[in-house]
Amino acid sequence: MIVSYKLSNDRDMVNIISIGSGLVSIVLGLVAIFYAAIQSYQSSGQNTQLSNTMNQIDRRVNELSTIVDKIENIKEDIESFKINSETNFSDMFDQFEGLKERVNLFADKIKGDDNPISTEYVEEFKSNVNISFNILKEYLIKALDNLTAREEKILRLRFGLDEV
Repeated sequence: MIVSYKLSNDRDMVNIISIGSGLVSIVLGLVAIFYAAIQSYQSSGQNTQLSNTMNQIDRRVNELSTIVDKIENIKEDIESFKINSETNFSDMFDQFEGLKERVNLFADKIKGDDNPISTEYVEEFKSNVNISFNILKEYLIKALDNLTAREEKILRLRFGLDEV
């Protein structure tokens, strides 16, 4: 302002300063427009990255949903196997243990009486029953070998299979 007052008598100088300040304003305007364009470009790049990240998160969530469904199906299968195996193993062992005891009682009764059945026949019969029982144990051991160590331990504890 002081400079304008001192140069107010010199019209050419005031015009030159006015033109100079106008040109500086135009240059600053162009710089502002250029800076805004750069910011817009960077912002669109960030939006693209954000969109890609959101798509990846969406895919991962869908994958997790699929995995959760598979886990639920596996859980149902395990529960079904557990129920079926408890019934099947328990019934099977009860039947074979009962059969073994009945055969031994029958054999002892025949031996004790004066029956025409020979002792060798009774011993052979008992031996065949024991062989069948041992074959059953072998099948059971093979079945247990196909399980994980934890599953095998659970079945052994649940059904008292320590001697198998």
